[in-house]
Amino acid sequence: MVDEFADSAAFRGGIEAFDRGYFWESHELLEAVWTRLPPASAERYLVQGLIHFANACLKARMRRARAVCRIQERAEKSVTEAFLHGSKALMGVTQANIDEWRRRVAMEMSCSENAR
Repeated sequence: MVDEFADSAAFRGGIEAFDRGYFWESHELLEAVWTRLPPASAERYLVQGLIHFANACLKARMRRARAVCRIQERAEKSVTEAFLHGSKALMGVTQANIDEWRRRVAMEMSCSENAR
């Protein structure tokens, strides 16, 4: 069942939207997957973390630094829970991919601060 969601247009589209800087769209697409994943599953925690990273980037663009910090903490908790059992990848997402999303949040914050 989870494999179907990893291959779904909504999941792939959510990842692509994030990569292209469409954070609201990423959040919406990933949420459609998140709601259908089994409760308390590693995959659900993963997608929840990705949603939080997208939301953090959106808040960075809105220059809401405190919100970014709060949301990024939630993202970190979710992805930590997702990979708690030592999986190398979930739904095709690795720790290296998560690191890229972290860097994107930092980049968005930096751009937001420099735009002042």
